[in-house]
Amino acid sequence: MNKGQTEIMGLAIVVVLLVIIAGFFLIFSSKKDSGTEEIRETIQTANLMPAILKYSVCDKVTMEEEIRECITSKTSSCNKEDCKVFIKNSLKPVLDAFFGDKYMFTISKDEQDFLEFGNCTGDRILANPYNSGGSKGNRFELNIKLCRN
Repeated sequence: MNKGQTEIMGLAIVVVLLVIIAGFFLIFSSKKDSGTEEIRETIQTANLMPAILKYSVCDKVTMEEEIRECITSKTSSCNKEDCKVFIKNSLKPVLDAFFGDKYMFTISKDEQDFLEFGNCTGDRILANPYNSGGSKGNRFELNIKLCRN
């Protein structure tokens, strides 16, 4: 073999190696890592729950205060309508904007569902529930479950 043929052969080997490496890259980069996505969604949901409670629903009344008032006295601090309806109407647009329609939001008191809304059926990811502090009578728990479909 002369020098020109050797150089072309070397170049062909380099090109073949680059094509093989690019093929492996495309195969592995196109697969979604559901574990990473699930962790990201769980972190986002966990960060959203304290923000929901700090959300002002009316004249310096936070969502947390509204939920406590609703649990203890079944009335709304902000509105004359049913407190559960008021909480749902206040939170649903926020949760819809954040998760679309793929969630189930639950407020529980003493391990019983107090208020639940959302469209999630089937497989769900349960973010860590948010437990409120407070005295035994007005303690509650928030859960957001995300759909997997």
